[in-house]
This record gives sequence, structure tokens and C-alpha cells, in this order.
Amino acid sequence: MISLRLIQAKPTFLLLAVLPGSAVIAQTWKLSSAPTNSWFSVAESADGTKIVAVAASDSRFGPLNGLIYVSTNSGATWQAADAPQAGWTSVAASPDGVNWLAACQNTGPANGIYRSTNSGQSWVQVTSWLTNIWSAVAGSADGGTLVAADPGGGFIPARLFTSTNAGVNWTATMNSYDNWSSLAASKDGTKWMATSRYQVGGVYFSGDGAQTWTQTTAPGLAWSSVACSADGRQWLAAQQGVGVYLSTNSGATWTKTMAPTADWTGVASSADGTRLVAVADNGPIYSSTNSGLDWTDSGAPTNYWRSVSSSADGGKLVAIVGGFNSSAGENRIGPIYTFQAAPAPQLSVKSSGSNVSISWIIPSINFVLQQNASLKGSDWLGVEASRVLNPTNLHYEVNLLQSTGPMFFRLASQ
Repeated sequence: MISLRLIQAKPTFLLLAVLPGSAVIAQTWKLSSAPTNSWFSVAESADGTKIVAVAASDSRFGPLNGLIYVSTNSGATWQAADAPQAGWTSVAASPDGVNWLAACQNTGPANGIYRSTNSGQSWVQVTSWLTNIWSAVAGSADGGTLVAADPGGGFIPARLFTSTNAGVNWTATMNSYDNWSSLAASKDGTKWMATSRYQVGGVYFSGDGAQTWTQTTAPGLAWSSVACSADGRQWLAAQQGVGVYLSTNSGATWTKTMAPTADWTGVASSADGTRLVAVADNGPIYSSTNSGLDWTDSGAPTNYWRSVSSSADGGKLVAIVGGFNSSAGENRIGPIYTFQAAPAPQLSVKSSGSNVSISWIIPSINFVLQQNASLKGSDWLGVEASRVLNPTNLHYEVNLLQSTGPMFFRLASQ
């Protein structure tokens, strides 16, 4: 079932969104075929087709000890990547799912920061000499600006390292005694946030490409995770044992959302910041479809959720079980779950002279752009112009010449 909804009109262009009916997709969490492991971090491409999950190093897991697993079909099947066994802690993805960045700590045969330029199939060490512990990594959409977090410990200060040349050179841009837990960035790489997991930790912001950092007004809590919209306008941060907070002004002010109290361990956001998700340790998975105003239990089983990732449209979610059990002094193990919601893509138009650009957020299910000179006609034809991925806002864009008469456009699910 497909329904049409008029969302915007121009003198010669009418745009319609094509919405698949609710019966098309069962919106439930699905146990994936990924092996049970002590998963620590997960990331996915903007369309949700390519997923990478990294696991901790633990001798109890035998051949699964400290590996990176990759899926190129939205989590249907998984395979171990050509990466060394290590204590992997964090992974980040480019929007196209081609370039990946992963960090590990010195608890296995390898340590340092690794990069993949072939969708996670093989990995090359970027650097190992800066520190022997890495807790988080993140990058701009083009991979030019990268940030890695060293949580420090004891008398060793916590540090944030920044690279502006895709990992060739690194500079310490922040020294403190914060135990860094998470990093996030706008897709253009200009805006960044870092969180500390100390009981009186903070949330830090950079508006100059991770060169300088300032502590925001976020309360002193044990922050576990941070995420943002593609443009860095809206930020989402989770705290263990308290709640989920939202900022729409780069951390100048924060508001505690209506998400319930839980040991929140991971958050993720859609490109436009409307669809949010939060996972909890030994708890539920909650989601919001209105920028955090309301939260609902998404129906996932209670588990030791460690981290979660989201596609650009917020329709494809991946949640992993794992993390460290401090009371038992050992890593937790568990599976990987996926979730697919029915996407609702909307078209927008921008005119410039004789040209027009039609765009929509990259969907987690494939759609094709079609056109028709009349709504009464049935001759919808595929638009021949190629779509281009805009990595800074996670939109597909199609550029056309203005038509001489009315023209209708829609997205059709394949």
C-alpha cells in the first residue's frame, strides 16, 4: 500500500512524499545473526546498509576474542573483518559507509587507531604511539578531521587528540582529568562535543573544528554518550542513573527530556534531529519521533545494552549488548539487534535561476525519484538525473532544469 501526500508547491514544481503503508514493515527489534560477543561500539552508513561492530578483548571468547564484524546488507549477515584482535572500544563511520575509524586499548595483541577505506573489510593502523588507551573516536563526513579520546587514569591526564589531515598527524587539543567516554561531531566537522564519565564529569564543546574546547552548562554527571543532528544544531547526551538531556544551542543550555531514569549507555540521532534513540544498561530501549519531547519504550527486551546507531532517517537502528561489568570485574557478552521502521521521506525544493534542486534525507529503504506532468496520469517516470549524496546534511540531491509547465515529483519505494 502506498499513499501520496502533498508537502510543498512551487509555480512549476509540485512535490509529493510517498509513504509505504504500515503493513509493509514490521517495526520490531530483530535478533541478528552476529555472534555473541562483548560488543563495545557500533556504527552504520547513512542508509543503514553497512554496519560495523567492534568487540572487547577477553580470553573467555576464544576465536571471537577482540574482533571487528561487518555487515553489508543491513545486518542480515555478518563476517569477521581483516583486523587484528584487540580490545576494541569505539568505531565511527562515513555517511557512504566506505571509510571507517576504530580505536582500541592495549589489552590485546594490538593497540592504537585503525582505519578502513573499503567498508570495513581491511584495516590499517593509523597510529599507536600517542597513548595505549583509546575510549572514543569520531570524524567529519569527509574524514579530514578526526578526534580521538584518551581517558587517562591515575596521574596520567585525559587528552583529546585532533587530526586535520585524515590521521596523518595528531595534536593534543585538550588536557584535563576528565575520563572521556564519547565523542560526536557535525558532518562538516566544525562542531564537536565530548563527554566525561566521571561522577562530576562534564560535556565539552568545540566550534572550531576540535581545536579548542569549552565546558558547557551541562550538569556535573557521569555522562556516557553524546550524539547530534547532521548540522550540529541539536545535541543529545545520556547520563547513567539519571536521564537523557537535550541542547539546541551548542550546549549553552540543556533540558532534561521526558525519558525515564535509567542507566543510559548510548544515544543516537537522525540527521534532522527528529528521531532519537537511547539504550540502557540492564534496561530498555526508548525512542522519540518528535525531537525528544516524548519518549516511548520501543519494545526491545531488557538487556545489557552498550551502544546504538541510527541511519540518517532514523529508520534503521542497530543496538549491541556488551560493556564492562565493574561489580564482577569482567566484560558482558550478548548479541546484536536491528530495528527497521517504515520510512517517511519528504521532498524539498530549492530554486536558483533556471535550475532547481530536489532533495530528501537518505532513506533506510531504497526509493527512486519519479516525475509526472499530471496527477491524473499514471505515467510516472524515473528521473534520469543522478542523485548525489550531500555528506554535510545527509541528503540525496537531484539537480534539474526548470520545466515550462507543471511537473509533479514523488518518491516511490522499490
